[in-house]
Amino acid sequence: MTETLRQVGDVQLIKGKLASEGLYNVFNVVTEELGFWFDEEIKDMFLNMSDNEFLDESRINFEIASFIGDTNT
Repeated sequence: MTETLRQVGDVQLIKGKLASEGLYNVFNVVTEELGFWFDEEIKDMFLNMSDNEFLDESRINFEIASFIGDTNT
């Protein structure tokens, strides 16, 4: 089970495990979108944001991850 560090609406800040141990990510539980992995410094920024900032930054993270995924196909 993935550890959730914060949740705002449908978006979770999650802690990686196994190969992604020491990394963090945002995950939308409804759409199952997964952002790109980031380090503890960025995780701390996500933990200290307001709810609106958290959702805005998560949306940007999802868009970047989607763009990167599209260019790798």
